[in-house]
Amino acid sequence: MFAPINNFIKKEDKNDPKFIMFNVFPLNNKCYIVFSFRLEHKNLITKFLSPILQAKGEHQLYLISKLILQNCENFVINPEYFNTFSEEKKNNVIEYFFRNIKGNKINYDNKDLFLF
Repeated sequence: MFAPINNFIKKEDKNDPKFIMFNVFPLNNKCYIVFSFRLEHKNLITKFLSPILQAKGEHQLYLISKLILQNCENFVINPEYFNTFSEEKKNNVIEYFFRNIKGNKINYDNKDLFLF
């Protein structure tokens, strides 16, 4: 769960925080991604997710990878799969995650951030 906006800037947001529940899971050799949110926040959430929802193929998965690394406090990657990453890719993923988890919200492109 994460907030696409800072819910503490506007008084009305403090009383009605906007959050996205985000789940990614494999099933039958496919990857399923589920975004959940309150219906009354649909316009704000849809606007935030628009670049991801409009993207296709590997670019969409890249944007989802970055969303995970920028916003999820915890996530699990199968260790066998993670160990197929080069040391440089592992380091880039870990660094990007830790820099964002500390609240810096950095955003840059790097092919190594592709998790799928």
